[in-house]
Amino acid sequence: MATVSSLLIPAGYGWLAGMRSLSAPAAAGLWLRRNGRPRGGVARALTSPAARWALPAMAVAELTGDKWSRTPDRTALLPFAARLAAGALTGAAAAQALYGRRAATRGAVIGAAAALVSTLVSFRLRRAAGRALGSSARAGLAEDALTLGLGALLARA
Repeated sequence: MATVSSLLIPAGYGWLAGMRSLSAPAAAGLWLRRNGRPRGGVARALTSPAARWALPAMAVAELTGDKWSRTPDRTALLPFAARLAAGALTGAAAAQALYGRRAATRGAVIGAAAALVSTLVSFRLRRAAGRALGSSARAGLAEDALTLGLGALLARA
């Protein structure tokens, strides 16, 4: 039976994926490398030599691209699907690393569910912050700070 604490790390990566889809794989890859836990195909992919450099670079590009006016909302079909997929993959990798192969499915469901909620909540918060701060870019920078903080916290968990 799953305990609440056993769900926190996969849920955390899902939440992070809902905020910024590429930050979750970048942070999960770092966490898996630091803890020597790359079990399973997804975890091995997140810790590969190519991913070590590509995922953080793509996460930074996403943080930058998010400020452009032509960037689609996170609730549009493709960005929404990418967030759910990133939440599922990182949740599965974290659960499998912590609890073994049988936990991967549970981790994927938890990660995707957290990404779903986070996508919707962070979208509304970003809109409200943009109105309050008078600029969507300023709100984006505030969200970036939260994203980086959560990513750093999860990478050290």
